[in-house]
Amino acid sequence: MNKVSIIKQIGYNDKLKENLNKAIELVDGYKNIKTQSKILIKPNFVTARSVESCVNTHPLFLKALVELLCDHGAKISIGDSPATMKGTDVAKNLGLFELLKPYNVNFIDFTSGFSPYSINFPKHDFMFKQIELAKEISEFDNIINAAKLKSHAQMGITLTTKNLFGCITGHKKAQWHFHTGRDLDTFARLIIEISILTNASLHLLDGIWGMAGNGPTNGYKIEPNLILASQNSLSLDRVVLELLNKNPNDFPFIRAAKTMSVSKNIDLNNINITGNNISDCKFNDFEIPGLKNLKFVNNKLIQSFVSTLLDKKISVNHNLCIDCKKCINQCPAKAMSFSNKVQINHSLCIRCCCCQEICPVGALSLKNSILGNIISH
Repeated sequence: MNKVSIIKQIGYNDKLKENLNKAIELVDGYKNIKTQSKILIKPNFVTARSVESCVNTHPLFLKALVELLCDHGAKISIGDSPATMKGTDVAKNLGLFELLKPYNVNFIDFTSGFSPYSINFPKHDFMFKQIELAKEISEFDNIINAAKLKSHAQMGITLTTKNLFGCITGHKKAQWHFHTGRDLDTFARLIIEISILTNASLHLLDGIWGMAGNGPTNGYKIEPNLILASQNSLSLDRVVLELLNKNPNDFPFIRAAKTMSVSKNIDLNNINITGNNISDCKFNDFEIPGLKNLKFVNNKLIQSFVSTLLDKKISVNHNLCIDCKKCINQCPAKAMSFSNKVQINHSLCIRCCCCQEICPVGALSLKNSILGNIISH
C-alpha cells in the first residue's frame, strides 16, 4: 500500500523545514538516502518569472529540502530542462545560486538523451518504445521530484507525475507533443511512462502557494498551504484531486493510468494517507482550464467533425499580445503565423497549449467554441 502524507504549512516561514521533514518521514522518504549519496532534485522550472507568480517551485521550498538532504550527508544537484530556456537561468532568476551557496549545490541543465529500459517494469505495458530521458539523470543515486501545484491548460493540472515530463530534454518536448497529437489520454500515457522510467525515489508537492486559472504560467496565485509527499507520484496526485474536490475521471492522467498495470496506484483504497486528514485540508477554490476529450463515436472522420465544432480552441487577446512571436517559434504543429498579428490555423492546431505556456504576457488562453458554450450551459 502506497503512503501519501499531507501536512499543513502556512506560507514559507520558519516551520517549513520542520513540516517538510515530517512529510518526508511519514512516507519513509529517507530510506534510500545515505551519506555521500548523489541526489538530483528535479524542480518545476518553466521560465524566468517572479516567485509571487507561482510558476516555479518556490526557492524557499527547495532551500528547506536541500538543508534536510545535507543533514543526511547527501551531495545535491538541481536540474531541469524547460522548453525554451536553460534551467540554470531559471534558478538564477529565482536567486537560488546565492540562496544555496552555503550548501555547495551543483546546478545542471539536461542536454542529451538516453533510453533507460533497464528497470523492472513490464515492457509490454509501454505504448512508447523509444523514450529518451535526459542522460544527466542516470548519473545520480536518487532522484527527488519537487513539483508545484498548478492548473494546466492542456492536462487540467500539473502535479508530480506531469513534472517528470521535464526529464525529456527541452527541444524534444515539442516533438512529443506533435507525435501524440490531440489525444490527451495518449499524451497522459506518455507522461506516466516517462515518470516510471525516471524512477524517482521520492515525490514532493509544493502546494503552499499554487496557481489556478490560465496555468501553468499565466494563472493567478492561490494559497492551499499544503505539502504532500509520497514514494509514488500517481498516488500523490490522486490524493490532490480529492483535496481539490475534482472528479478524477476528468483528468487524462487518471484515465490513462486505468488502462495500465499501475492502476492500483490511483485507487484510494490502496493509499495510506498520513499526516493531516483530507477533510481538514480541502481546497475548493481551484479553477482549472483544461481540455476534455470529446469522443462520441469510433469513426475518426465523424469524430474529427464533431470535435471541430465542440472542442475548446486557443484564442489570442491581441490587446495583450506584444508580437514577440515566441508562440510561433514554440508551436510544434506549425499552426501559428504572423501577418500584422498572431494568427492560429485551428485545423492544424493540436491543442498542446505550448504557445499558451510560453506566452510572457498571458495573451493566449483556451476558449469554448460557440456550440461548446451552449452545451456546457
